[in-house]
Amino acid sequence: MRICDVGLGAGFNVIETLKAAALNPDLNELEIYSFDLHLHGIDLLIESIASFPEILSWKPALVQLKNAAQQGTTAAFRIRDICPTSAGNADVKWNVLLGDAIARIAEVPDQTVFDAIFYDMFSCQSAPDFWTRAVIEKFARLLGSDGVFTTYSTATPVRAILLSLGCWVGDGAYVTTKMRSTIASPNPCWILEPLAPEWLTRFKRSGKPFFEAEDTAARNIIYEGVVQHPQFASKV
Repeated sequence: MRICDVGLGAGFNVIETLKAAALNPDLNELEIYSFDLHLHGIDLLIESIASFPEILSWKPALVQLKNAAQQGTTAAFRIRDICPTSAGNADVKWNVLLGDAIARIAEVPDQTVFDAIFYDMFSCQSAPDFWTRAVIEKFARLLGSDGVFTTYSTATPVRAILLSLGCWVGDGAYVTTKMRSTIASPNPCWILEPLAPEWLTRFKRSGKPFFEAEDTAARNIIYEGVVQHPQFASKV
């Protein structure tokens, strides 16, 4: 299994992935590519991890990650070496590419296919470059035909971009008690709660269906991709 983690932060997304891997005795390999500008979030989590007892056992993995990233190498370990009570024992390879993720995605080896992409960048207000169709496509095109793309954002322009890239889109897990996330996939079977026809109606009527950074050509591509998407064909 391969995971692309865009916006490493304090590493919580990856830790949850490792915890899931520890429960899966059938998983043999887990390879993770994480992107971020720096390791400040990891440093902070390591320093304050006693405040998070539910992930305390994963501190050795975080320390290995930090050391490997600083040396420009890959953190490699077995799940059971980090979590002795683990039901699984997958080999883990954790690659961290620091700096401009938009540029560094090109360093992912050719033919790499991701089973999941966690898109957890700063908001479109603080990091607008990461929320354009052209940039999201750089990552989404590496998604396997059965892969899933998740993001905390439920913004109409984000969901429209994912639809225009050929993904089926729906509501994902809750990120707060009241707020949902977004899940997308080329395979509609993974979208348990797809966007309803009402969403398409709101999109057509929206005063801001696109982010400001999108040029006219991109807006046209997004609009046509949304209104012609088969997700809505049998529901309109």
